Amino acid sequence: MSRVVVVGAGPGGLACAVELAEAGSGSVMLVDEGTALGGQIWRRDVAAPKAPEPAARKTQWIARAEAQIKARRLDYRARHVAVDGRADPLSLDLQPLRAGGSPERVHADALVLACGARERFLPFAGWTRPGVFGVGGLQALVKQGLPVAGKRVVLAGSGPLLLAVAADLRARGAELVALAEQTPRRAMIGLGAAAVGQRSKRVQAAELAARLVGVPRLWSSWPVEALGADARPDSPATALVVTDERGRERRLEADYFGCGFGLIPELRLAQALGCLRSPEPKSLDAGLRVDADQATSVPGVYA
Repeated sequence: MSRVVVVGAGPGGLACAVELAEAGSGSVMLVDEGTALGGQIWRRDVAAPKAPEPAARKTQWIARAEAQIKARRLDYRARHVAVDGRADPLSLDLQPLRAGGSPERVHADALVLACGARERFLPFAGWTRPGVFGVGGLQALVKQGLPVAGKRVVLAGSGPLLLAVAADLRARGAELVALAEQTPRRAMIGLGAAAVGQRSKRVQAAELAARLVGVPRLWSSWPVEALGADARPDSPATALVVTDERGRERRLEADYFGCGFGLIPELRLAQALGCLRSPEPKSLDAGLRVDADQATSVPGVYA
């Protein structure tokens, strides 16, 4: 019997594993470091555990996966990390995240990598101080119970995640002191014009704009230093210094600071397996080289 191992239980990996299990495609294993199906995108919000699911599709896929797990046609390994991989023979080294768990080497006939993306961090002075988070990391902590109602928050960086998190935090009662966007305003207007022909994008943009009315926006601005209550490097951040393209600096005081510069593909496991990246030498965001069947350059590995 063939074995397929899917890494990543977000929407893509989850759908792949469910379809394989329902088709009776041999042994199917789903590996994810999270505690629940759905990955980061479908992370459960502890603040509203009984609220209706935001999308019927989420409910459908998770229900189908749970049925396959219950029927023992899908081997779900929650709280496991694939720390290394080998192409010959095709295998993964899994490390459980629970206390006392033992590492395990899993051999497979095929691997499907659905590892998603991670935040891009650009370091600046004081960026490791307590109270300074990645934008997505801050949102994940809030969903897991970090209280933000009545808290002052500064978000800085670039990328669409910045706006989505800003709207979410504001809806939870946070006071958005400022949204420092590295992209020039003229460039953002150009992006908006490019999306005019895409109705779904227009709707999303309009919704975000409505939810962020009144939030101070600093264009062409980026963080240069997080200041603490004192000189100790582990002193919690109390202010963020941002500068603009003209060299003008502003000091923004708040309780929490979220900084992020977009998302990049999560390729560390793929690179350990020897998969080649797309031939885009000028792009640091290049994904994997795949063919029409999503096969990578390594036999038996798909992404």
